[in-house]
Amino acid sequence: MKKLIVVFFLACACAGCGGESEKSLSPPAEQTAKLFSQVREELEPFDDARGANAYAAGEYSVADMITYTFDERTVFEGGEDTKAALLEGGKNPGLSIRALHEDGVIGAGVNAAIIGSPLLTKHSEYEGKILAYNTIEPDDADLSVPDGSAASVLAGETTGVAPGVKFYYVSIPNDTADATVAAKALDWILSVNEYIDDATRKIRVVALTRVTSGWENIDAWKAAKERAERDGIVTLEPDGMFWPCYYEPSAPNNINLYAIGTPDKTSGEFGEQPENTLAAPVARRTLAGSADRSFVYFGKGMFELSAAYAAGVVALGIQEYAEITSADAVDILTKSSYVTVNNETYLNPIEFVDNVRKKKEADEAAKSAEDAEGETASSTE
Repeated sequence: MKKLIVVFFLACACAGCGGESEKSLSPPAEQTAKLFSQVREELEPFDDARGANAYAAGEYSVADMITYTFDERTVFEGGEDTKAALLEGGKNPGLSIRALHEDGVIGAGVNAAIIGSPLLTKHSEYEGKILAYNTIEPDDADLSVPDGSAASVLAGETTGVAPGVKFYYVSIPNDTADATVAAKALDWILSVNEYIDDATRKIRVVALTRVTSGWENIDAWKAAKERAERDGIVTLEPDGMFWPCYYEPSAPNNINLYAIGTPDKTSGEFGEQPENTLAAPVARRTLAGSADRSFVYFGKGMFELSAAYAAGVVALGIQEYAEITSADAVDILTKSSYVTVNNETYLNPIEFVDNVRKKKEADEAAKSAEDAEGETASSTE
């Protein structure tokens, strides 16, 4: 029975488990078009212009296009080159991630999981990468458009931090404020690991792409995280661990052009980075859209996606050292950060992967020395 259940998980990309309900989350194209077709006479900075909307000169500003949210269908008369440059430039994960990709470090062989908003299950960015999909406490009245942004950040073929990973996805209601729901999702992920005998195929890193501040029953989530850590899973969430930042799309690897916070909230809520947090670029990004093969450029920030970004970075390290413990992975991630002269602290994927490799070498050397010592002791007996 045990092996049959594992086959079921891996074969059914949208299978439910644990007695929870399942539902189709891909809306008709015409429904999506209606939701994102709200024509304005003149765009303001940070407006959402997604959809089949056409803006003539004078109805938008080329200088403000970097702040808008739009997709391929949006027409900016006279701004076609800028639109194309932002859509393409925003696909880059930044922080020199693509240098690691060129070196073959893509998270290959690593299985991850995401807990977040209902997923758009069919998109070219992560086609063939979804191992299983489950819905915890589905809300039949929830008519929100399925979202592929978190999956795109983690595993997107052209947008992702770790395009080589495969992942499980657990959706929770968008309006939930009860941490027991997220805890159920994490426990479902733990139940998946129980049925996987091969340690290399177990889920190693989980990203909760929701902000838990103010949630009820937060102790239930904390207890689930402790269970996950004992199972060897790195569990990441935005609150208290990460912080948003953004880059210049034309120079996504130039850390000197990065800024803490989000473009639309450079002061106030996201103005000052808390201590002991790591910044991840989650604004001015181009990610999977609301339909297969579609892309959206997001001028605004999405703080909740920082955990998915960091999960991708951890997956890159696990590819290099599969036996690394969850505690060591988090410790190295924190100590590998890049700190600016202004005391801003950013994720540093290049340094993280390098330090994980050093950890592997040190552990292997220690084990070799221990084995040699054991052999010497045995020979003298």
